[in-house]
Amino acid sequence: MIAGNAIGLAQKNLKRMLAYSSIGHAGYLLVLMAAGTAEATSALVFYLIAYTLATFGAFAGIVGLSQPGRGTVMIDELSGLWKRRPWVALGMGVMMLALLGFPFFGGAGFFAKWYVLQVALHAPVKQTTLAVILVLTTVVSAGYYLHVVMTMFMRQPADGAAAAEPPASGGMTRAVLFATTVLILLIGLAPDALVRLTRVSRVETVRPSPGVGAVPGIPILRPAEPMLSR
Repeated sequence: MIAGNAIGLAQKNLKRMLAYSSIGHAGYLLVLMAAGTAEATSALVFYLIAYTLATFGAFAGIVGLSQPGRGTVMIDELSGLWKRRPWVALGMGVMMLALLGFPFFGGAGFFAKWYVLQVALHAPVKQTTLAVILVLTTVVSAGYYLHVVMTMFMRQPADGAAAAEPPASGGMTRAVLFATTVLILLIGLAPDALVRLTRVSRVETVRPSPGVGAVPGIPILRPAEPMLSR
């Protein structure tokens, strides 16, 4: 969490920034593994779905902005994107806010981080230190996620930006960006629907009682209990 977000803060290359931020997201997933509860499993699946959607959308936006012969997009090149390609800027903005875990406009990303915090703080062995580090590093990540949003919406286009505008992206690229944006926002409006889908059977290992005939060490599946709620 610390390494990924600290290094991501110094990046000027959009792809490289997302690569280092993924290290931070891996750390958030490890918080759930440290909790080791059934609720943590459900939250982990929820987080993976939200993160996958946001990542797919972000890279679809990068593909759409890439110029022929160049394999990278610098953050400064996004200046004034809202005025040049508003729909791409809107989709990329939602992706950045989802990865940050921003309320409402971040959609599913906000609830993904919220569930991680809830699981960490309510685990049998409370992961308070990890929860604090998660919050602090999320604040650090705001430095580069919000920088991208600010560059797209609040900066003026650079001189010659219109002339260097890449050709319109393919239909599949636009479809991926549109679909991921809609899904992230819809899940943010009704996260409980996805939570119900991520419920898993609770596995408990119990000691055999005399005369019951249970086999030592064999896990017994219990029905899933209500998991996460707002």
